[in-house]
Amino acid sequence: MAKKTEVKKTAALTFKTLDELQALVDGKINCRFRLDGREANVPVSRISPAVAEKERQIKRAVQPPYKPDRKDYDPLDAKFLADRDLANLKARAFIVYSCCPLVSAKRPGLTSTDDIFAFVQGLLTENILNVIALTAQAGGLDLDVEAQKTANFTPAPGLED
Repeated sequence: MAKKTEVKKTAALTFKTLDELQALVDGKINCRFRLDGREANVPVSRISPAVAEKERQIKRAVQPPYKPDRKDYDPLDAKFLADRDLANLKARAFIVYSCCPLVSAKRPGLTSTDDIFAFVQGLLTENILNVIALTAQAGGLDLDVEAQKTANFTPAPGLED
């Protein structure tokens, strides 16, 4: 028989000042995953607007080539696809380095995107790097259906009443 996962409801936080909210946002969140059957917790900071913008800049720097004969861009150009994949990996490395103090402590002070990429690519595994980056990007947000309705979100199909 399948185990039913019970979701614990916690009391809603009510902030009286922006500083209270900022203190919570500035705190670390746990990146949780199972490794060799054991739970692992890695402290991660939430992605800041500056880190998110740098991620976008890294990704936007790669554009498909313009083909004059077609008078259009070629999004399937092999070099563009390879460059785009590399830009995505560099963006992920930047997030991991910027948001995971365990990673940045190993080689502090890196500022070049290429240096950060070369360093981070030699660490951990592809899946763990992805989980760290995704945790930083999600930032601990967990909107349940009721919160979505309260925030006037459109719930995903199947989640509405």
